[in-house]
Amino acid sequence: MQPVFQEMRHALQKLRKDLGFTALAVLTLGLGLGATLYMFTFVKAYLLSSLPFPDAERIVHVEQVNTRRGDDGIAITQRDFVEFGRVQQSFVELAAFHIANVGLADDELPTRLAGAYISPSAFDAIQSGARMGRVLSPADAQPGAPPVIVIGNDIWRNRYNSDPQVLGKTIRVNGVPTSIVGVMPEGFEFPFNQSIWMPLQIDMTQPAGPDSPRLQVFGRLKPGVTLEQAAAEFANISKSLGEMYEENKNLTTVIKPFEDAYISKSARTVVGAMFAAVLFVLLIACANVANLILVRTAARQKEIAVRAALGANRWRIVTHVLTESVLLATLGALMAAFLAERGLDITNRALIAADKERPFWVDLSIDWKVLVFAAAAAILTGVIAGLVPALSATRTDVIQYLKDGAKDTGMSASKISRAMVIVEVGLSCILLVCSGLMIRSVVNLQNVDLGIDNTQMLTGRISLLETKYPDPASQLRFFENLVDRLEADPGVVAASAAWSYPGIDGRLTPYRTRAMAGAEPDDLPPTNYAGVMSNYLDVVGLKLVRGRWFDSRDRADSAPVAVIDQGFAERAFPNVDPIGQEILLGGRGNTNAQWLTIVGVSSRVLLDQANDPYHPAVFVPLSQAPSRFMTVAVRTVGEPINFAQRLRETVSALDPDTPVYWVRTLDDWIWVANFTPRLVSILFGIFALIALILSAVGVYGVLAYSVTQRTLEIGVRRAVGASGSRIINLIVGQGMLQLSLGLGVGLLLAMLFSRFLSSMLHGVSAFDPFTLGSVVVVLIAVGLFASLMPALRAIRVDPVKALRSE
Repeated sequence: MQPVFQEMRHALQKLRKDLGFTALAVLTLGLGLGATLYMFTFVKAYLLSSLPFPDAERIVHVEQVNTRRGDDGIAITQRDFVEFGRVQQSFVELAAFHIANVGLADDELPTRLAGAYISPSAFDAIQSGARMGRVLSPADAQPGAPPVIVIGNDIWRNRYNSDPQVLGKTIRVNGVPTSIVGVMPEGFEFPFNQSIWMPLQIDMTQPAGPDSPRLQVFGRLKPGVTLEQAAAEFANISKSLGEMYEENKNLTTVIKPFEDAYISKSARTVVGAMFAAVLFVLLIACANVANLILVRTAARQKEIAVRAALGANRWRIVTHVLTESVLLATLGALMAAFLAERGLDITNRALIAADKERPFWVDLSIDWKVLVFAAAAAILTGVIAGLVPALSATRTDVIQYLKDGAKDTGMSASKISRAMVIVEVGLSCILLVCSGLMIRSVVNLQNVDLGIDNTQMLTGRISLLETKYPDPASQLRFFENLVDRLEADPGVVAASAAWSYPGIDGRLTPYRTRAMAGAEPDDLPPTNYAGVMSNYLDVVGLKLVRGRWFDSRDRADSAPVAVIDQGFAERAFPNVDPIGQEILLGGRGNTNAQWLTIVGVSSRVLLDQANDPYHPAVFVPLSQAPSRFMTVAVRTVGEPINFAQRLRETVSALDPDTPVYWVRTLDDWIWVANFTPRLVSILFGIFALIALILSAVGVYGVLAYSVTQRTLEIGVRRAVGASGSRIINLIVGQGMLQLSLGLGVGLLLAMLFSRFLSSMLHGVSAFDPFTLGSVVVVLIAVGLFASLMPALRAIRVDPVKALRSE
């Protein structure tokens, strides 16, 4: 160990003496390692983390798949859940839940919280108990049982000031007096990010049709039972249910780790692709630092030769060079930790501002796993950056060097440096292509034509309490009164209420025309549809192309009607007049559906979020399709968000138990929908910019070193009459050759790598020629600039001085 400490002390002294080299190397490695640590935090959160419960790997999710349509992730009906529980043998506990936004009211203003109706067996399945009081019991789930609730630690601390007497307190949950029976431990937000839990009461009197309650089902596997064995058992159970019930005919069951149900395969692919991309940045940083050390080692070749002549073996010389590079990487890691921490802080604040929900076990912060990775990455980076220079230094013929001096000692280092620059250019090309594709995709998303005027509009979501508004007439009356009050406000131009709006969300359902009478339910095409008020057209700025819009003729007791958009007309009625045609909404088992007569055609509209694919749109009058769950839209005189408090107060004046949530402008909804691709594009842009700068520095450094090594050659060329342009062409040509080789390999790999991002691309191909061409132009321009500076330095070589120095 003593020699190692001596080398460390010697390396520190050398680094202090050459602060310029040290600062440049630490900055380069700090940027590469910082980006890597930042992305590793995402890998840790999305790919390596699991539920924080005992034996979490045995907690699995059960869902259904339609084998005919290919739909997956289908929630399970109450009837199927009961059937599964009755016959299954694979699980210690089989449990279910459904997520709901729950209205909570007490002595403070009402609020809307993320909650879950959950079967009491869930707490045994995840092996988690209450911090105070108790969890839900089987008796709580019996029909007619007294209403109870378990609250999360954050609510107990923030809303009830950590009051130990909160147990037994009666509050109003969805308008129903409910008793608090337990408080969960800190950090418990199962199943996704819930903060209150109510007992799930199974009502087997409800039919198992498409509109029946659906449940998320999960359980803990019995000891010794594998995932594959459980999947095989449930596939057989599903087959039996398909023979018993028509609606189960094409359904089978899939069992997967619980985390996989909430972190999509595409999300994992994107995180993996971005981590691979950031490793490219780290490799470029390593190559740059290796080049710096190569040049520095070549300059110190005499010192190394003397060490060898005095008896230092090859291992001691390698240790000498590696110690220096590992120290540089360690300093870079300290800088990297700071940069990664700042980056994560900005990202987390942006996620909160965008209201982007993520599973509670996904933690984007630096913990011990990240710190261990940082230490390992720093050591490995130091070794990678220093190994080639170290081995290069030991290949020198000591006797020949001491006899002939430094002649030709830089040739091997130059070859290695040029090879590393080719790799840098290739990796930069990959990152630039991915960045360009994502930026073009975000621009396309931002410019998506929703088909409406989305300016000056504030929206808010309202869920009416079933206990206070049990029938369609009372639900419709509430929203009509609300809209009347809003339109009476001097700050409001117009207001309306609807199931959904363009840019916010959609509601997909299969549709059938008279011409599709013989089509199988699973083969029916989908459409977005929404129940809307009669003034919806004017409020959102939608254009009526043909026929009429809804008016006083369209009452609950009148003939059901619909308005379709032009996209629907083109797909469903390409050769006939759609006015007067009939459509049926809903798929298999929708026994209450009625044929709707088309009375109008609107302009094409995207009745979904901006990043979702287009589906045809159908509108029905709210008077014929009322709902407890509605979004209110207000077109304001001034800045829309300034009207948010007035909107809440107006709703509270009508019903103090009904809160308004998701209060955003329509422009904000579009921004939120584009947040993830925008974040990915920004990160790729940052990675690509770092890679481009480092590659340019690498090209410059190699050519500058080459000019130094070829001073005699350049002097001879100048002495025999070579012009300045000839010398420039010689040096720039060397740089362009490296650039061309790197570009060729990089473009090929970029086209393969960009396919991992295809799920996030919108309106642009992974092989987009404009993006590929732009990257080529940028890299050539940067390469030319980086090559010209050493070339201009070369033409300033004085032939006489060059020849005399030899």
